[in-house]
Amino acid sequence: MGSNIPRVVSLLPSATDIIAVAGAVDLLVGRSHECNWPSGVERLPILTGAVNQFVNSKQMDDVVNASLERGEGLYFLEQELLRELKPDVIVTQDLCNVCSVDLQLVQKTVDQLSIKPRIVTLNPQKLSDVLEDIIKVGKAIGCQQQSEKTVAALKQRVHKAQEVAKGASNDCKPITVAFVEWLDPLFVGGHWTPEMIQMAGATHPLNKPIGNGGAGPSIRIPNEALVEADCDWIIVCPCGFTIEDTKKEEDLLSTKSWWQNLRAVKEGRVAIVDGNQMFARPGPRLVDALEFLVGLLHNRPDLIPADFPWTWWHTQKSAASAESKPQSLSPDTNGKASSKAAKDSSQLPNGNSCDSTDVSNQVPNGSSSGADVASNGNASNSLALPAGSHSQDHADTLDASSKNPAGAEQAGTASKGSGSEAGQQTAKQSQSALQTGVQGGSKAGEQTAEQCEKGSGGAEGRAGQGPGERKWGAAPFLGAEIEEAHAAAIHAGDH
Repeated sequence: MGSNIPRVVSLLPSATDIIAVAGAVDLLVGRSHECNWPSGVERLPILTGAVNQFVNSKQMDDVVNASLERGEGLYFLEQELLRELKPDVIVTQDLCNVCSVDLQLVQKTVDQLSIKPRIVTLNPQKLSDVLEDIIKVGKAIGCQQQSEKTVAALKQRVHKAQEVAKGASNDCKPITVAFVEWLDPLFVGGHWTPEMIQMAGATHPLNKPIGNGGAGPSIRIPNEALVEADCDWIIVCPCGFTIEDTKKEEDLLSTKSWWQNLRAVKEGRVAIVDGNQMFARPGPRLVDALEFLVGLLHNRPDLIPADFPWTWWHTQKSAASAESKPQSLSPDTNGKASSKAAKDSSQLPNGNSCDSTDVSNQVPNGSSSGADVASNGNASNSLALPAGSHSQDHADTLDASSKNPAGAEQAGTASKGSGSEAGQQTAKQSQSALQTGVQGGSKAGEQTAEQCEKGSGGAEGRAGQGPGERKWGAAPFLGAEIEEAHAAAIHAGDH
């Protein structure tokens, strides 16, 4: 590195999430077209883009398979912009060529630079790998101490969630979950997701964890496999899709008689989760996702992070919802878990196999509209910029609602996992980022190694700060010291 203050480029949304919880957003000088959290990173220059434009799930699956058969890449990388940004560290992945820019393209591009940055590659298979990656990235960018504190706090939350799941699962038939990661054709989740379902006290029979680790790639399944499994719960979380995106394609399943006859559908146990922000990104917010699973499956709404983006499948607004049943777990109009019954979870109908109470009455009024749900994670995550405050000259870099070819798997191999939203970023948008974003994204020089490790300023009077009070609304609450470091890093990058 040319100095003690590294210039960092993230070519992976989960890597940007990791850098954020290390309190080092200020070190970023460039990002991928998919990176859209925490709020404010959209202003950074965009270095990547998707070759193919998304129309719908089936079209993207066909296009991706055809591109792979021809040996063509799915993404491009702006070499000249990378040269101008002069990064010391590039964080990328080697898990899935469908999900994000592949390592080979990154290495080929870096080989052509006169000054070659260090490439940090992430390839997690399970949740513990993700936590190790947080420390790995922290070491690479000079924020090891902060990263270790973050991981320690996340591990405590994982332990707590598992303990709740164990207590709720005693003497009960195991809960079965089908985690749907793509709608047309059907894919079910892999890698860390089945493991997390198991950690939450349930099983994922359609793609089981291998030993005590991940499950391997997500896999394509025929409709008949979902029918035969007939799981207690179905979680619909298409990779790269916001909740609004998923709602646009609900009819792919809702109109099918085989879907309507599934037990989870009839009993109102189908949840939609924002697949752009959650589960598909192997970063710190997987812990939020684990807490969501435990809260959902065991009727503990108090465990679900208040801003976790989820809602019910719209068919749960059925005739059964008119029946008088106890108040239970539900997302509010902002896609957040309702806390109305959180104080007394004994009032909630059980969501496990010990009690198959119908929860179709839990759909809040109007929740079937995608506009009523916090579907992209940015609206409520006002860490750096309030929603809608991005200046007009950067508007062309803010295509954060584009779709993901990540869920459209390689035929036969079904390799997927690390990707988040593979957007419709065009070459024109990337060029615009070159013209307008470089100066706005090159704040790394203002961040010192000491600030990265300890945080700076603003700590007075906030030692008792709680999750509801902090600026960083969407991040896991990691304790006052770490929260202050995060806020300080973002504050430094805004000036």
